[in-house]
Amino acid sequence: ASGTDDKAGSGNLLARFVNMRAIKEEFNETCQVMYPSNEV
Repeated sequence: ASGTDDKAGSGNLLARFVNMRAIKEEFNETCQVMYPSNEV
């Protein structure tokens, strides 16, 4: 049970980290695109 929990937790943590990183990068990209548009 401990080994399974550790493996599942690690996979879930990795998935959450990748998902958060992808959302953060997309958000930053959107902001960079929006800022120049607002200035112009």
